[in-house]
Formats: sequence, C-alpha cells, structure tokens
Amino acid sequence: MSLYMCEAFSDAAMKALIHARIITLDTVIEDGSILFKEGRIVNFGRASDLFIPEESELIDACGWYVGPGFVDIHCHGGGRFSAIDEPDKAASYHLAHGTTSLTLSIAYNVSYEKTLTAIDAIKMAMLKNEPGNINGIFFEGPYNNPKYGAKADSGRSINPIEYELLYKKASSSIRQWMYAPELEYGDEFARFVVSKGIPLAIGHTCASPADIKRSVDIGASICTHLFDAMGSHLGNDSIKDTGMIQENVADIALITNELFLEIICDAKGVHVKPANLKLAYKCGGPDRVALITDYATKTCMPLFDSEDNDVNVNEKGEISGSLITMDMALKNMHHFTAAPITHLFKMAAATPARAIRIFDTVGSIDVGKYANFVLLDEALCLKKVFLKGELVSEWA
Repeated sequence: MSLYMCEAFSDAAMKALIHARIITLDTVIEDGSILFKEGRIVNFGRASDLFIPEESELIDACGWYVGPGFVDIHCHGGGRFSAIDEPDKAASYHLAHGTTSLTLSIAYNVSYEKTLTAIDAIKMAMLKNEPGNINGIFFEGPYNNPKYGAKADSGRSINPIEYELLYKKASSSIRQWMYAPELEYGDEFARFVVSKGIPLAIGHTCASPADIKRSVDIGASICTHLFDAMGSHLGNDSIKDTGMIQENVADIALITNELFLEIICDAKGVHVKPANLKLAYKCGGPDRVALITDYATKTCMPLFDSEDNDVNVNEKGEISGSLITMDMALKNMHHFTAAPITHLFKMAAATPARAIRIFDTVGSIDVGKYANFVLLDEALCLKKVFLKGELVSEWA
C-alpha cells in the first residue's frame, strides 16, 4: 500500500474500478483494478495483486479498456459553441467525449479586443471549475505568416507592447503560444515566451531550416498541426523543378527531435493524408505525436454534405479546423496506422500532456494523478468518462 494512500486519503471513501483492462504507458494490465479517492489515483494493478478495502465502492469496468482521460491541447470550440464566447459549453461537449484536460485556443484572426474578452471568459470558467476540464489557453498567434492558414491575413506584426499585455492578462493560464519564426522580431518574441516558462510552438509558417533551428535553440518545443498551414521558404513552386516541395516545414519538423508534433486526424484524411499520418507516426513515434482536435468555431460550415462530415470550411471556402473529438481522433489514428492501444493513448493523453507540461497530474494512470479515465470497448468506442473520480458521461 502506498504512502500516498495512507497519508493523503485516510478519511475519505475509497472507490475501486474493477474488471478493467488498464492501459499504462507501455502495457495492458489484464483483469486490473484501480483504487481512487478524493479524485486521485491511490493504487492500481492486477486484481490478484491488489488489496481492495471492504468498504470500497466497486465500479465494474465490464472488461473494457481503461485509459487516462484524453488531453486536447488545441481546440477552438465544441458542438455549436465557440471556445472564446462560451468556453464552459464548448468544454462540456468535449468532456462528454472523454477529454478531461482541454486547452482552449484563441486564433490569430481574433481581434486584440476580442482576445481580451476571450481571456476573461476562459479564466472565469476555470475559476468556477465549469465543467472542470479546462486547463488553460493556447494563443495560436496572432503572429502567423499571412500566407498560411484560414483567414491568414488577419494576423498581426509582432509587437512587444501587445504581447506583454496579453501575457499580463492571461499569465499562468497560458499553456502554449505559437508564432511563425521567420517573422521580423520573431527571436525577441520567442525569447520572451520561453523566459516566462511557456511552451513555444511553431506554426502557420514557411520557416527555413535555419529559422526552425534558431527557434528550437531558443526553446521552441511544439509544431502546431503538422502538415497543415505550412509550406517551404523556397516557395511551393519548387515542386515544378524536382517533383517535390523542397525543405518543407513539415519535413524539418519531423526530423527535429526537440519538437512535439500536433496532428489533426480526421476520418477522411483531409487535414493530414493517410501516408503522412503513417510518416508522422513512424518518424515521430508516440512519444512525439500529439493528437489534437483543432475543433472549429460555430461560424464554420461542413466540407462534406454527409452525416460523417468532420471537416469544416469557412465562408471563404477555406479548410478551417475539424469537427472531430479526441475519441474520434484516437479511432481514426488506429484506422490509418494500426498503432497499438498503448501508443494510441500516449498520442491522445501522455504526449500532449508532456507537450504543455501538465504530465505531473494527468496523461497517464499513475499513483497520485487525477482519477481521469475513459472506458473503451474492444472496437475503441467510448463507453464511460470519469473526471477526478466522478462519472460524467456514459454512452450506450
């Protein structure tokens, strides 16, 4: 029995999730049990090796897979709700689909004034703990290359007065901050972000290999939605000479081991083509690939006129985010790559948690971490969601 259990949870009622196939970082524990109390994991392991106190509340996992709750580090909304207008409702939508840790995104095409109100709205939802899964803010800009992304020309030039004010406003709520390294004054901005202990991301860019190396040397550690909204500093027309776009940002990111790689894995392979999904998985591996939803805001429209549509376009006809949830992203990634379930959960929980430096509390089933669980059946369909030890969603 762990010291953690004896000292921290001496008076609270114990719960035990039994008959579980527990997904750890490197194995599946068959016929396992997880003990948790006051929202934290106390102990776990094979049922035959684990002592469960008689007074414990038993919860039958029905032989389903039990993994850590999903961690989505890049999301602009949920259902009909925008992350910057109704963050609590957007977060509730994703919580029902297994995302127990959610970073809400403020995009480069949001005005400075609207960004300030969005920060207030997200911070208030976090303060009220509604619905309890919002972990912070992702600034996806506003310092992007104006050639890359939907409504890309809405981004702004790097302005130290602006980004210092944004930092002061959001401060400890910021979980990552993206920029295009090739922009003027990019190095100064990057040093500022890193000096504040904020994970620095590269995205919406045509950075050269030298730009990316310089950014990584400063401290960049995340590549925003790999393969999407990025090009080549030589120009995409280089394909005419060689049959392939030369020195593409995605290629450089893939071979840069210091970078975590965000991936949008929709069902039709629109954001990232199937071959590139396999390439990212093979080259980056589950310890670098972080599945994200990049769920779009309510202003977007479906790309496909079908029930299984999961890609959005904006009013200009540009691809603008997805309609996937993290349970869908996990299933899609399995479909395209045949990754084993331990790798799938790394990409959907552990790796994104590491990317934004919250792995000490979420992202894996370990003693002392939050009792955030998702239960999946053999077909990887979501069945139940637990947030800090409480059942919050159940699917037929």
